[in-house]
Amino acid sequence: MNSILNRIISLGFAVIALTACTEDDDKPIGDPFSKSEGLTATNWIIEEVYLVDEGNPSKPERNISNFYTSTDARLQMDFNADGTFTVIPGDGLNFFPASGTWAFDDDFAPRQIILTDTEGVETVAPLGGSTRISDSQLKLNFAKRSCDSDEGLKAALGYRLVFNRQS
Repeated sequence: MNSILNRIISLGFAVIALTACTEDDDKPIGDPFSKSEGLTATNWIIEEVYLVDEGNPSKPERNISNFYTSTDARLQMDFNADGTFTVIPGDGLNFFPASGTWAFDDDFAPRQIILTDTEGVETVAPLGGSTRISDSQLKLNFAKRSCDSDEGLKAALGYRLVFNRQS
């Protein structure tokens, strides 16, 4: 009797599952967010800075934000829709050229911002997150120092920079 009851219950669940699943029409999800619009909508000001041990697989970090944010002189970046940028250096180490042009490595799914100064020197800034208009932070990562190993140059020291949108 118990096995018959179990089969009836299982059959009931199967019928419910099959009737509950209906095929949806393919509906458009809309245009993707513009990554450029998100980057150029406002100026960015440094909020957090972390020193990263790139040689360690777990990449431990040390917060050194106070070195960059202890005064009103904070690093600020301004990206323009015409593909130009300007940097106002603040306290702390500045990784960026003063001005030039910017571009994403891929406009639809950017992983890096490429900054080219007025003399043609490129600075590649890997992104640590998206640049949509809805994102309040711009995160950039840098591997600044490297050392020789059997496998060639390996990153030893890096920085993770977090910028907030200026309102």
